[in-house]
Amino acid sequence: MWLKHKMKIKFFLLIIVLFLLILPVLAQIRPLIYDYRRGVAGAEITLQDVINENLDQILKTRENLKIERAFISKGKKTEVRLKLTPLKILKNVSLYEEIPKSAAESSDEIIFKTKPTEIINKDPISVWYFAYLDNEKEIKYNVNKSLEEINQEEFKAFAIATEFGEQLAPKRININMILAVALPIIIIASILLFASRTKKPPQPSYTQYPPQYYRR
Repeated sequence: MWLKHKMKIKFFLLIIVLFLLILPVLAQIRPLIYDYRRGVAGAEITLQDVINENLDQILKTRENLKIERAFISKGKKTEVRLKLTPLKILKNVSLYEEIPKSAAESSDEIIFKTKPTEIINKDPISVWYFAYLDNEKEIKYNVNKSLEEINQEEFKAFAIATEFGEQLAPKRININMILAVALPIIIIASILLFASRTKKPPQPSYTQYPPQYYRR
C-alpha cells in the first residue's frame, strides 16, 4: 500500500518538474507564434490581438502607468498629445496607439512629431518603445482632420512593461523656486503701488489771458 502511494507521489513530482521545465519553453514559443502570424502568415495584427496576448501585463502596467490624452485644434488639423506618467520605475515599455479612421485612414496621413518605434499596422496602429521610464514622457502627432471631424472616443492606447521597479515619489512643489520667482514680483508691485499713492496729483496748467481781455 505504501509503495503505491510512494509511486503516486513520485509521479506527481515528476509532472511538476516537467511543467516547470516546459514553462520557459512555452514563453519562448509564444512570441514566435505571434511573429509567425504577423510575418509568414501575413495576417494583420489588430489591437485586440495584442491585448489577448498580453492581458496580464497590460493590467499590471495600467496600475503603474498613467496615460492622459489631449486634443489641440490647429485649424484644419488636430494635434494629439499623450502624456505618460509612471508611478514606478518601468522597463521595456511598449505604448500601443490605435488611431481611428475618423482621424486617419492610414499611418501615411499622420505627421508624427514623436516618431514611433514601429508601425505594426497601417490601419493605423503605432508603437513607441522605452527601455527605461522613470519620469513623464510626451508623445505628439498631427492628423489632417479638424477637431470637429474626429471622434475622440475612438482613440485607444495602452502600455506593456516587462519589469517593474521601485515606487516613484510624487512630485513635490518646489517652495524655493516659487519664492525665487514670486518674491521679486511682490517687491516690484509693492514699490509701484507705494509710488502711485505718494505721487502728487497733477497741478492744473493755467494760461494767462492777454491784457486786452481785461480792458473795458
